[in-house]
Amino acid sequence: MRTIVPAAPNDVTGGPNEKGRNVIYVTTNSGKTPVTKGVDYKGKAVLTSNEVATETFDLETIAVRGNSSADKPKKPYKLKFDSKQKPFGMKSDKTWILLANYVDWTLVRSMVAWDLGRKLLGLKWTPNSTFAELYINGKYLGSYQMVESIKIDSNRVNVSKTTGQVIEFDPHYKEDGVPGMVGKTGVKYAWKDPDEFKTLDDGNEDPEGLTNAKISAMKSKIRKFEDVLYGPTGSRNWATYQPSTPASDWTTHLDMSSAVDYYLAREFTKDQDADMYRSNFFYTNNVDPASVDKFFMGPIWDFDRSAGAKHPSDTTVDQPTGWWMRGGDSSFHNTTNIHWYTRITDDPRFLEALRVRWAETKQHFAAVGPDGVSAAVRKLGGDQAGLNEPDVPDDPDLALGKQVAANDRARWEGYGSRYDPRSSTYTGELNWVRDWYEKRYAWMDARLS
Repeated sequence: MRTIVPAAPNDVTGGPNEKGRNVIYVTTNSGKTPVTKGVDYKGKAVLTSNEVATETFDLETIAVRGNSSADKPKKPYKLKFDSKQKPFGMKSDKTWILLANYVDWTLVRSMVAWDLGRKLLGLKWTPNSTFAELYINGKYLGSYQMVESIKIDSNRVNVSKTTGQVIEFDPHYKEDGVPGMVGKTGVKYAWKDPDEFKTLDDGNEDPEGLTNAKISAMKSKIRKFEDVLYGPTGSRNWATYQPSTPASDWTTHLDMSSAVDYYLAREFTKDQDADMYRSNFFYTNNVDPASVDKFFMGPIWDFDRSAGAKHPSDTTVDQPTGWWMRGGDSSFHNTTNIHWYTRITDDPRFLEALRVRWAETKQHFAAVGPDGVSAAVRKLGGDQAGLNEPDVPDDPDLALGKQVAANDRARWEGYGSRYDPRSSTYTGELNWVRDWYEKRYAWMDARLS
């Protein structure tokens, strides 16, 4: 086994004999491994692809991130380089997320969803990612998905850095120490990017950071939209309501194309949080409520608990039948009947746009079960392309992906706090989720065609 020394004296010890193509070796300056959210560590990193190592990169930060996933034995991380890098050939940036995918026995549900999202062009940006196995301070931690973080940037959410804003539906903004607000119906919003106040070298506030003026303007913009969407008493019914002016029409404030594609991606994959509880995002190019800039839905995020992963469940989230974003069935969260889509999906104009868009894109959804899962497993082993084709005998890329899954399972065997598996084998787990996607497609197609 080859030994990589990111920063002496920490040598790699243990771990699998056969790994995937991509590996990340991190050494923290303190020698301690991050296990608690809110504690940042500096360090070094070396990345290898096909055993070819990069130079040693300085890390400004590696820290535990996430909500419920941060409490799992296998921690997700936020990794920030001192300077912009192109890890494994992705677009240059400093900040990256390492998703653990701990509760997803297949490890590929998020990759499947993002591969699908990139084919829905109403979503202006869907994160790119790659898989890599991770060592921290010489200890093997399993398979991780290295993904672009959600932030305002020309390569990511491409809006103005001075007037733009990304918002997350998130009830935990107070615990996380970020600005937020409670909406008209009780939905909670968190400022995602920018999310902190910054100053320039001369002591003046940085216009690309958060400002009190931006916060005030964005709150007004959200309230203005909610007043239109929900009506003065909160009970506006878009099945019958006819807006008298453009200003009283929700489509003047929220982009229809992104709303439709966002809905299709989230509804099809049926993620636990797709009822707008958290990990759902929207953005605008200008926070000024008087501007003509609309809200756009996206990017899509957080799919480790999608496609029947949550099992057992006291709701219908694990079943490939039933609507999830229209209220009612998603009774696990207090946002079930009060979020944006519970009103938008009453509007005949949205439903018609949905049917039209489904007809235009349904082939992408139909391909997820037969081919998309296999493509994601190939990427699990480090195949960047992950050919979107069915299994073929003796496919070395597919075999390598399954080897990485076996490595991860061996590392975390017996740690618990996962959902119940659907099969005793990894191949069985993949077959189960393929079948789930195919049934989900059939159910939605019967109602949208």
